[in-house]
Amino acid sequence: MVSALHIELDAAEAVYRPGDTVRGRLVLTLSSEQHPRSITLHAVGTEFTNWGTQPSYIARTHPLDQAIEVWKAAAESSALPAGTHAFRFEIVLPPYLPPSFDGMLTEIGYGIRAKVDLPRHVDMHAEAGFVVLASVPAVVDPPAPVEAHDASGREIKLVLPRSVYRLGETVEGTARVIRAGEGRARRLTIELLSRERGGAQGIWAEDVEREAESRVELEHVAGDMTYPFTFKVPDWAVPTFRGEHSALTWHVRARLEVTRMHDLIAEVEVTIVEPS
Repeated sequence: MVSALHIELDAAEAVYRPGDTVRGRLVLTLSSEQHPRSITLHAVGTEFTNWGTQPSYIARTHPLDQAIEVWKAAAESSALPAGTHAFRFEIVLPPYLPPSFDGMLTEIGYGIRAKVDLPRHVDMHAEAGFVVLASVPAVVDPPAPVEAHDASGREIKLVLPRSVYRLGETVEGTARVIRAGEGRARRLTIELLSRERGGAQGIWAEDVEREAESRVELEHVAGDMTYPFTFKVPDWAVPTFRGEHSALTWHVRARLEVTRMHDLIAEVEVTIVEPS
């Protein structure tokens, strides 16, 4: 029999929400009697932001950092006999953890590390990862209409009935255009986009992604008209979250493009959440 150490989580898919309790057991198999000093578990989450090689562009924090002792020697002579030993554990996750995330600027990951401290021997180690989903916010009031205009009299008024949408849901709204730019080629694009932000040492970077499946394009737009639009939130999108030095936000943007004129943009922030 070979000595071994592994972590078994009760949740088969190892997926949790902030505030959940991670339950499982640590299984230690010994080929001979051992005298460990202690057996510990360390639940850790790492939020790592990096967009360059300089230290000022790197930030690393731990939104989760909990250590528990599942066994401790009562005396130097305390021993664990050969065989298999199982130690149950419970770890309560903080209620405001950022979700697991793999972005362009930031990575957020979670896991449990186990250690058997063996005097005069190489310590035994084991690791198990798990996923934290984004927290679901309370119901938010509908966003106020957003307006954009310029000196030429062009105007966009963007209206949405809600500010919170679940993955896979349909986003509906209207965009009213006034004085689109008569006599010139013009197009109205309405789309869903995400903004990932990452900060380090007070310096922030941003990465914008536009979802091609969530876009409506209207050619030859006329002025003084209201245009309804409908598109779907992608099922695979990353929900809205804010960490210690990272964030992902979602926005519905209406862009009026007119030949030989600057673009006119109206934009409203929405919250994307996991399905219930």
